[in-house]
Amino acid sequence: MTAALLAHPFAQPVPVPAADVAAGPGAAPRARGLPLPFGATEDAGSHKKTRRPKVPEPELAELSAQAQLHNQRIVESELSVLDDYWLLGRVLERVRGNFPHGTWQPWLDRRHIDRTRAKRARLLAQVFASTEEMAGLTLHEALKLARLRKKAKRGGPEPQVAKKLKSTVKRLLGIVADLIADDSPQQYSPLAAQLAEATAAICRACRGLETPPQLVERSLAQSREPAS
Repeated sequence: MTAALLAHPFAQPVPVPAADVAAGPGAAPRARGLPLPFGATEDAGSHKKTRRPKVPEPELAELSAQAQLHNQRIVESELSVLDDYWLLGRVLERVRGNFPHGTWQPWLDRRHIDRTRAKRARLLAQVFASTEEMAGLTLHEALKLARLRKKAKRGGPEPQVAKKLKSTVKRLLGIVADLIADDSPQQYSPLAAQLAEATAAICRACRGLETPPQLVERSLAQSREPAS
């Protein structure tokens, strides 16, 4: 039985590649044809960073002039294309309402309109009333100004602050609800009024946060009832 098991093909020793033998004991064997582990190399060699070759001074001056020229052409092209960006944005803003969620991108694709370009064009059309407001600006400058204006117009607290305020509002409203549900709410009417008014003030300060008006009104009405 033992001899039969030893004679089985699976019991035969597996040949080890020469590269794994050369790696020495303790090194993980690598299957033939598989890529090296991340960061490993066939030849350890030198790990020094190769420096970029320097160009001679006369050539450097010429290349510097070329770089400046190409950059100027890009700026000029951005100035000329800005009006088209704004006009595209105006058109997209007008038709956007015709496409519910999930149908806008396919419509853009059918007209070979890049999604990022469409987003930028709509932003410019939303912020600037006319192309005259963007006079003298490059596309990059106009987009930067548009983002700043939109952020300032949106106003309200930062997202992290708004989230914290929203949780505070919910906690305050929970306290108010508990006071209203109490058997003797008149006993706590001053505190209920303060909590309700503070909650309403916070909600008004945080644009976009939902205010439960019925709960606030109920708490205020309860606080005005004469104590027995």
